[in-house]
Amino acid sequence: IKIFASTVFTNVSDYIILVIAVILMGINWGLETKKWHFLINKFENLGFKKALKAVFAGTCISIFTPNRVGEFGGRIFYLKKADRIQAILATIIGNIGQLFTTIIVGISSFIFYLISFSDFGLNTYEILGIGVIAFALNTFLIYLYLNTNKTTQVLNRISFISRLKLKSKSLKKWGEYTSVFSLYTKPELAKVLALCFARYLVFCLQFYVLLYVFDVKTPFLETTAMISLSFFALAIVPTVALTEIGVRG
Repeated sequence: IKIFASTVFTNVSDYIILVIAVILMGINWGLETKKWHFLINKFENLGFKKALKAVFAGTCISIFTPNRVGEFGGRIFYLKKADRIQAILATIIGNIGQLFTTIIVGISSFIFYLISFSDFGLNTYEILGIGVIAFALNTFLIYLYLNTNKTTQVLNRISFISRLKLKSKSLKKWGEYTSVFSLYTKPELAKVLALCFARYLVFCLQFYVLLYVFDVKTPFLETTAMISLSFFALAIVPTVALTEIGVRG
């Protein structure tokens, strides 16, 4: 009876943890929808429910495309008034924020890995030097994202000679598209980046919870560092969603 009770308790606890993972999934997609809803409202007043449908549609299509590029097409399908290209560029701003978040945390996790597990024989000064470089790179990425408006200036300057050949109507369109990157202020971009970090923390926790359910019970800090490195690999290696399990392996 004691063994049976112990087994039932374990199963019940696993089910509870699995329910927590499902709840976190809702929070995860809720944060992603909130981010895209915030960005797209510059062009079209979209309800949260409709934005959620658009995010799910984009996710469905992205499964079959390399590096999830089909996500853009799925989302803009739900827009009625907004210019499609401007909407795609706004979506890219959100995706870049998520990518930068993955890179920033991934780099930080790599430093943790070097300090805790590396057998490369690095001395304190070498690890410190790598840490300084990593910190500078992370700071640069955050600065770059918060100054997305600079992209408009760069795009308006490059290929100036070829742009002279464009008709005035096409030139006006070019200006409308490049101006998307300057529509968002630094506080707005900081809010987007905060949502990206919040979402990242949620799906890292999801991963850890699911590992626990499948009896991979390793220390939290070490496991989350390895999870971050896994996401980092997925971010920099071009994949189709169906092959991501291979990349993780």
